[in-house]
Amino acid sequence: MRLHAVRTSVPTPNRERWQPLRAGLVDLFYYDYQEFWFRDGRLMLRGNNGTGKSKVLALTLPFLLDGDISAHRVEPDGDPGKRMEWNLLLGGKYEERLGYTWLEFGRITEDGGTAYLTIGCGLKAVAGRGIADRWYFVTPLRVGVDLFLIGPSGTALTKDRLTDAIGTEGYVTQKVELYRRAVDEHLFHLGPERYDALVNLLIQLRQPQLSKRPDPERLSRALSEALAPVDPAVITDIAAAFHDLERQRDELASLRETRNHVARFLDRYRHYARVAARRQAEELRLAQSAYERTGRDLSAVREEIDQARAEQQQAETRLEEIGGALAELTATREELAARPELKSLEDAERYAKLATEAAGSAARRAEEAVRTRDSRKAKRDEAARKAEASRTRVTERLGTAADAASRAGLGLEHAELVERLRLPDGPEDGFADAALDAALQAAEHAAGRRERAAKHVLELAEAAAEADEAVTHARRLLGEREADRDAAAGRKLEAEERVGAEAARLVAAWREYLAGVTELRPPPPDDLLPELAAWAETLDGENPAQAAMRSAASASHVSLAAARARAEAKLRACRDDLRDLRAERERLRSGEHAVPPAPHTRAEGVRDGRPGAPLWQVTDFADGLSAVERAGLEAALEASGLLDAWVTPDGRLLDPGTYDVVVTATRPVAANLGAVLRPAIDADDPQAGALRPEAVAAVLAGIGLGEAGAGTWVDVGGRWQVGPLRGEWAKPDAEYIGHGAREEARRRRLALLEQRISEAEAAVRAAEAELAAVEQRQRVLADELERQPGEQALRDAHGAAVAAARELERAAGRVQRQEEKVKEAEQAARKARRDLDEAASDLRLPTARSALAEVRGAVVAYRAEVLALISEVRQHAGQVAHLATWEAEYLVAEEAVRTAEEQAREAKVTAREAEGRLATLQGAIGATVEELRNRLAATKQRIEELNRESKRLRKRNDELIHKLGQAEGRKQELDGKLGEARRHRDRAAAGFHRFATTGLLAVAVPELDVPSTPWSPDPAVRLARRVEQALGGVEHGDGAWKRVQDEITRRFQELAETLSRHGHHAAAGMEEDCFVVTVTFQGRERAVDELAGLLDAEVEYRQRMLTAKERELLEEHLVNDVASHLQELISEAEAQVAEMNAELAERPTSTGMRLRLRWEPRPDGPAGLPEARRRLLRQEAELWSAEDRAAVSEFLQRRIEEERARDERGTWQDHLARALDYRSWHRFTIERWQDGRWRPATGPASGGERVLTVTLPLFAAASAHYRSAHLHAPRLVMLDEAFAGVDDDARAKCLGLLVTFDLDVVMTSEREWGFYATVPGIATHQLVRRDGIDAVHVTVWEWDGRLPQQVERDFAPRVEEEDQDRGADALW
Repeated sequence: MRLHAVRTSVPTPNRERWQPLRAGLVDLFYYDYQEFWFRDGRLMLRGNNGTGKSKVLALTLPFLLDGDISAHRVEPDGDPGKRMEWNLLLGGKYEERLGYTWLEFGRITEDGGTAYLTIGCGLKAVAGRGIADRWYFVTPLRVGVDLFLIGPSGTALTKDRLTDAIGTEGYVTQKVELYRRAVDEHLFHLGPERYDALVNLLIQLRQPQLSKRPDPERLSRALSEALAPVDPAVITDIAAAFHDLERQRDELASLRETRNHVARFLDRYRHYARVAARRQAEELRLAQSAYERTGRDLSAVREEIDQARAEQQQAETRLEEIGGALAELTATREELAARPELKSLEDAERYAKLATEAAGSAARRAEEAVRTRDSRKAKRDEAARKAEASRTRVTERLGTAADAASRAGLGLEHAELVERLRLPDGPEDGFADAALDAALQAAEHAAGRRERAAKHVLELAEAAAEADEAVTHARRLLGEREADRDAAAGRKLEAEERVGAEAARLVAAWREYLAGVTELRPPPPDDLLPELAAWAETLDGENPAQAAMRSAASASHVSLAAARARAEAKLRACRDDLRDLRAERERLRSGEHAVPPAPHTRAEGVRDGRPGAPLWQVTDFADGLSAVERAGLEAALEASGLLDAWVTPDGRLLDPGTYDVVVTATRPVAANLGAVLRPAIDADDPQAGALRPEAVAAVLAGIGLGEAGAGTWVDVGGRWQVGPLRGEWAKPDAEYIGHGAREEARRRRLALLEQRISEAEAAVRAAEAELAAVEQRQRVLADELERQPGEQALRDAHGAAVAAARELERAAGRVQRQEEKVKEAEQAARKARRDLDEAASDLRLPTARSALAEVRGAVVAYRAEVLALISEVRQHAGQVAHLATWEAEYLVAEEAVRTAEEQAREAKVTAREAEGRLATLQGAIGATVEELRNRLAATKQRIEELNRESKRLRKRNDELIHKLGQAEGRKQELDGKLGEARRHRDRAAAGFHRFATTGLLAVAVPELDVPSTPWSPDPAVRLARRVEQALGGVEHGDGAWKRVQDEITRRFQELAETLSRHGHHAAAGMEEDCFVVTVTFQGRERAVDELAGLLDAEVEYRQRMLTAKERELLEEHLVNDVASHLQELISEAEAQVAEMNAELAERPTSTGMRLRLRWEPRPDGPAGLPEARRRLLRQEAELWSAEDRAAVSEFLQRRIEEERARDERGTWQDHLARALDYRSWHRFTIERWQDGRWRPATGPASGGERVLTVTLPLFAAASAHYRSAHLHAPRLVMLDEAFAGVDDDARAKCLGLLVTFDLDVVMTSEREWGFYATVPGIATHQLVRRDGIDAVHVTVWEWDGRLPQQVERDFAPRVEEEDQDRGADALW
């Protein structure tokens, strides 16, 4: 190898399709930041086991196309133990880590510019949680150019910062589905299913042990997925048709279901109507019974009223007698009670009792007052103790607060605060909350002022320190900027020299290229190359050489395209002529005779099955006519239209609308056609056999032979006349009249066809050769265009020169700006130190930051002490107030004790005085009072007896009055009830009539004759009784009525739900408290029984329409569209397999092993597949017979039904996509050529051969897969441990096959470099890692198809610091 260190800029694309340019890892595995560059779309990762080459592949591809972090998809070996978070945390080395993996694509746009696309994934892992977050991004920005994944602080960007960095140039998402769709839409345009198949195929290709564990079924599936799927548009169309058919079936089923539901509902509705009718009839009958019963009750109440009035009169008389006796006894009682002796004794007894009770109450109150006084004294003593304790705490807190104030420099302020509050005892009038709040506020104000002063001085001290550091930093950066400026000047000189060298190489390459082109017609080199040299110096405008070649290519393309179009048109025409001639030959060989051409005025099929025959078929020439005469006679008949005219058995014209020409028998003429023609009827022909010879002879007799005065005549010279029409024609031989003539014509035509077919085959070969020549010229033209010298190296050199000049300019500007920054920093430092000294002196504060911090801490401590002091003062004030309250309460209680004891003594003296007066009075008048009391007691007893009797009589009188009132009330009520019963009966009769108008009565008792006019009560009652009689067996009680109501409601809901699902509306209303149902069907409200009849008719009509629709679907869509499309796909697949085999045939191994693919129906494929496939591929769809169409249709229907049965929940789109996927009907097998014949590739073979057996067909599959992608799509494959066990020659050919298939590749290998002549370019990265060192050393080698060279590259992992400074300057 040739070592040659080269410093390069970021890569640029050199093709019009997308190609991978770079991949990168940020803080993943053992990489802090590493880029892996491709060369011509190819990248090799080389190194010993353990260097992590497979890890790089796992973290980039196809992961960045897939987005799934599952181990079985990320890791090449699918090991589930290799979890994604290990690549970040490295088995516990990190607790948390965030990293990125990214891939960059590029291409040349149609206008000659460049386009880029970067895709990537950010990952965050946390110990114990695994992958805590992940996000994906797609952007046209380039990493290291205008997007930096590492921030200024040296850490990878978070998701939010990445989103800000990308802005509107792309987007960031956490949903893998959206990311996959974006990658597909930007790069591949495959669609979800094809994109999934591509990613799965790439994952299979990447497996390192694929050759050691070959899976024929999995390989077949991968190759099958590379074939073109059924066109989604075809699936959509047929799905829509099937969906429409299914919808019509569902509609028919719904109509049937509706009809069944209506029938079932009608049965229960009739039962409901019978119950309702029975109840309505019973209601009317019961109303009549209630009317009669109320009349009887009214008579009984009137008798009861008369009896109550008589008894009331007797009670009132006795009450008058008792009233007189009570008046006398009351006067006697009052006289006795008024005697003075009795009154004095009673008063003395009452006074003595009251005095005794008052003395007891006063004594109890005195005892309660003593208890209250003792309780309040104990509480007063407790309050005094607590007040003394709180005073002690205030005194202690005063000392600590004074110390804190002294440390904070607030001693004077604190002393003034204590003086105002007069602590610890406070003012004479006690502590006021306002005074305490004011003191606290004053302390806070003083502390805040001191703290702000300290903070201000501290800020000035920190600013002065930062200014000193800024001076030091600015001076260091100035030295670095000056060194960068000198280096940039050297790079600018080198870049300018490289531009001149690249310009000279480009001109030389174009000179060599122009000398070798043949199809292109560019301008002379002497005219073109000077312009190219001038352009190469400036790159101003378009490359003149490319512009000239594009113009020449356009002319050549147009010329060759026109030539190819002419050649293809000529070839199609020759093939069509050959096909028609061969088809005619086959028909004639089968014995078919030619028939006269049918005129366009004859309706198609009008003669099928109709009795009769054309004239030429039922006649023959008479003996004696020469061949010339026969030819002339047939020519005259054919030109006049008589030859093919239809002869009917009865000689009459056909029915109107038949659209055919008929010859009929007319009046015979003397010289007629019968002289030269005779009837010749084929009795075996069912149509011609219906004719009689006499009918044919009569027709011939009516046609003249020669010009002899007849209106219709012909002659043997070819002349003819039919009415006013005359004419003449000639033909070399007779072809149609007579079996012999027809047979001779058939043999002549066969001989002529053989000659013409040979000529047509030669013409086809010539047209094919002409087309092949044009195609060869097109390939030469494409090769010449592809071989145009690239200008990318020159553009890179110019770009490097411009970049170097700009870099020098920027470096000089940075030096100048940095010098100004140094001056500014020095001025700022001096000013900061001066401000600090002045402020510290004014505020009596130190300048040292540590001392200032202590002052701020002391202020904080002082605040806490003042808060604690005020809190203690507030508590002490509360305790003092509490003590004063209980002191006052105790004094009040002491006074209450003295008052209560005095009152008790006075009450006791009063009670003794009352007892003495009572004893004296009892001794003086005791006997007289006893006698008066006895007489008074007797009088009171009699009064009580009379009062009881009076009370009883009054109660009885009240009862009678109440009873009479009730009876009168009942009478009035019954009078009302009788009227109400009459009205209720009338209403019931009217309601029964209205019930009948709802139709429910007719539904319940269809045989009942219901009058339509309004009914009077008596006839209505009689009708109700007849209804009850007819429905006597119907259960109609409340329970039955509730059940039937619940049931009809439930049944109606079921009916309504069923009908609503099918687009109908069932309505229910309450009429006469009955449930009446109607259904809106076809825009009108229908009764339930009427609806049942309509549904029967509708079901029959829909069934007929559905049958017609099914026929149309099977014929038009399933056969004409789907089957013909499947025919095309299967034919294309076989052609594609043939192309793959052609590619594989050119790449035998060094042992002579060749591979081929076989694509054949699966043995376990769908039933009937071989026969259906044979019919599909036998001929064009337009030529299928009815039997072919029926067989193919049956096969496809069966596949669809099987899929529908397997997955009942799927959509038609899904079912049809699976059922019609012809790829699943077939399988791929791989064979190898060995020992002179093809053998299964699964047989014994070396390890290298096994690798080739599996890998090379997958290359072909991947190439085929990409063929269905967008024209500009990348064509990536990945290989892990590429071609292990394969010899060098086979490796070179395999890598060459990748070039042939135009596949981009990323490979890993332990010893492979990839430097073969079959490979035009590849970048190989040598990975080296040592145990114990958490890093990987990467050495890059590039192969240009001839020589390898080592390449050194500089990366830009993050934005440069000076760029940040420039951004800061712009900000301010």
